[in-house]
Amino acid sequence: MVSPEYFSLLRIPVPSRRTGIRPRPCGAPLAVIDETMARLSWPIGGAVGQSLRIPDLKNGTFRVLASTVRQSFQIVGVVADVRNDGLGQTVKPAVYVPYTLDMEVYTEILVHANGSLSSVYFAVREQVRSVDADQ
Repeated sequence: MVSPEYFSLLRIPVPSRRTGIRPRPCGAPLAVIDETMARLSWPIGGAVGQSLRIPDLKNGTFRVLASTVRQSFQIVGVVADVRNDGLGQTVKPAVYVPYTLDMEVYTEILVHANGSLSSVYFAVREQVRSVDADQ
């Protein structure tokens, strides 16, 4: 689950220049996939506009669905592959969906900032506390 800034923050190339991941009320069922997922599921191309179902966002398997099937995610973009499991590991198919779909307990916040670590730490801490003082 990602925000609109995720790809630029981590410098993940967006070849199509259109990801479509934007915060929307009630979490629109949109998805961006990586090149590996696109190649495996749509080997002839044309992943954008297709739909897929994700039974469990953490552990489930991916199934390509007809666009008429309810509770599916519409693919709105394809981004470059990233190696999340180490440089020596094979790239796994990846699906990115808006964080507005469901904020999990183990949400991570990525911050890119200039300045000293302590000033960034305190600024982020205050922003989080302004939203939820128990965090």
